[in-house]
Amino acid sequence: MSSELERLLRDARKTLPEPDAASTDRARERALVAVRRRRPRLRLAVLAGAALVVALGLGVGLGSLIAQSGSAARGPTGFGFLPEPGWFALQSAVPANSDQPAVAVAASVPFAPDDDNRGLADPSGLPYSTLLRLPPDGIVIVASALVRGEEQRYGAPYPEHELPLRVRDSVPFIQYGTQVRPEQPLGQYQLRSAINGYDVDLTFYFGTPRPSSALLAEAQGQLDRLVVRSSRPRRSAASSEASAPSAGAIDRTLLCATAPRGGVYEIEARAHRGIREGPSRWKQLPFAVVGSGGTAGRANSPALFDNSLAWISAGRATATTTVDTEFMAVPVSALGTLAVKAGCRTTKTPVPLTPTGLDGGATSPFGDELDCSSPRRVLVRVRAVLGAPTSLRKRGTLLKTTIPVKEARLAVRTQNGKPLVYAEVFESGKARLFTAPGCVPD
Repeated sequence: MSSELERLLRDARKTLPEPDAASTDRARERALVAVRRRRPRLRLAVLAGAALVVALGLGVGLGSLIAQSGSAARGPTGFGFLPEPGWFALQSAVPANSDQPAVAVAASVPFAPDDDNRGLADPSGLPYSTLLRLPPDGIVIVASALVRGEEQRYGAPYPEHELPLRVRDSVPFIQYGTQVRPEQPLGQYQLRSAINGYDVDLTFYFGTPRPSSALLAEAQGQLDRLVVRSSRPRRSAASSEASAPSAGAIDRTLLCATAPRGGVYEIEARAHRGIREGPSRWKQLPFAVVGSGGTAGRANSPALFDNSLAWISAGRATATTTVDTEFMAVPVSALGTLAVKAGCRTTKTPVPLTPTGLDGGATSPFGDELDCSSPRRVLVRVRAVLGAPTSLRKRGTLLKTTIPVKEARLAVRTQNGKPLVYAEVFESGKARLFTAPGCVPD
């Protein structure tokens, strides 16, 4: 650490029991300057760690260190990238637990607007739009961390490693993954490590399928700045009857089986916008649902939704507020505000929440419905912001909640990444539905 940085930090400690914004900004800038100087790898790791420890001691979170401007990235402390000069970094706002990962992304090119939500990384860990336009000399590194449990992920325990990790230890493919950009293939490498109580997945994307030694060295320089702060929280108890409680948010990615109709495997997507019956009352919440296998049950009963893979709504319902239309209309109080199929399997496969490659737009209050051919299994992702912390509890064939939803998004893709359906709903009453070009109105 430079003598100038030591002097600045000593002065801040003496004069401010808790630093003001100006002192914090100066310490941050000095810390980044010290970390960014190119030194041998071991010294770089020590400098990065020292800068982080000092900054945390002054009350500066990791999000502040990785921000590219004066505004701090909003994310968990202790996991993320300290960006190299000319690099950009994002991280998710969700701290890692045993069921949901924390995500950090670093790129040698600016992120596409779709992938940068004011400094937050998408929890899926796939900056899809950035990867689609990644130039030949571009690099994107995605890191995700899950609290280690007793189970073995992907059939084998993660090997123990210490920081800094090495790009040369990665494999030149992504297990259970697919080529993001088949028409202009990317170089895709994967590295798994057990670090400080976390299972850490690293994926390296290069703009060329055969990265040069110079590109690999540049990726190594940024990998040296991965920070994984030691933390070993107790693993939450698993339950077949309920998912882990969430802090006002739900984000689930599932692998679900579809069902044939007339010998053809397909999914059905329906959505409609909300209908008000007064300034503060909803007759019908905005709603979107994806199901497979047809419906059975008496009209206007919750049993009609037993074939659902997932559904989302938004807004605060009264006792008489419904979702869906005509004979499918059911009171929210009986159906729930959000649900996913209980028989689907949780997966870590990235599913971007984007309508890219799909056709559609705003829905009518009377509902839009389309059928889409599908493989026997599809990936389904639901992400929602709710009015209060909640759990998804099993009711029949579904995992549900009755907590009002502020906004929610739903995406369905094939296992090789082809988009099929994207829908979103908002408590304002708006709803949008997008489907693949081959889908047909029902």
